[in-house]
Amino acid sequence: MIASAATGSAERLYAARRGLPRELQNRAVIEAARIGPRLPGGGVYSDDLAPVEWLIDRSILGYADGG
Repeated sequence: MIASAATGSAERLYAARRGLPRELQNRAVIEAARIGPRLPGGGVYSDDLAPVEWLIDRSILGYADGG
C-alpha cells in the first residue's frame, strides 16, 4: 500500500523512489509500472457510510437510552 497527500501517478512514484529507504526503492519502481490511468467515476465511499454503521450506531444509542 502506498499513500500520498499529493495526486498520485506512476511518474511521481518513480521520481520519489530516491527519497525512499534503499529496501523500498526497487518496490517503488515495480509498483510505479503497475499504476494505470485513473478510472472515471464519482465519490469514493468508505466503511463509515455503509448501512451497517448506521445500524450499529442506532443499536448503541438504543442501549444507552435504555431502549
